[in-house]
Amino acid sequence: MDQQLFLDAFKNTILTLKKLNIIPIVISPPPKSGFDIGACLERQHGSALLFREGCDINYADYMEHQHLVNSTLKEVEKIAKVVWLENYLCDKTTCKSFIDNTFIYRDEGHLSVDGAIKLLSNLDVTQFE
Repeated sequence: MDQQLFLDAFKNTILTLKKLNIIPIVISPPPKSGFDIGACLERQHGSALLFREGCDINYADYMEHQHLVNSTLKEVEKIAKVVWLENYLCDKTTCKSFIDNTFIYRDEGHLSVDGAIKLLSNLDVTQFE
């Protein structure tokens, strides 16, 4: 699908929701850089060999890998609130894959159930009204 066509359709959906007095909140995808983070975590915390230095994501690799998605969400942010998961997971060098004994990811780019709860449990949706 053409990026501009997608962006226009997404913005139209947001504007339609706003006309219905619904406050849309868009949650960004979690940072990823092309490897299976969930499998890496299982190997790192299990008995299998880990073929990486660790399972955290290099921030620069994430920014390069997710450039198109992030630039699209920056456009969406002009008309709707975007919750950037990188703000919860990343500093300027690394994005965490494991917090307080909780695997954040289940695979290469999706949150585990416990990871989603961990990340979003303190989210105050009233700040978006």
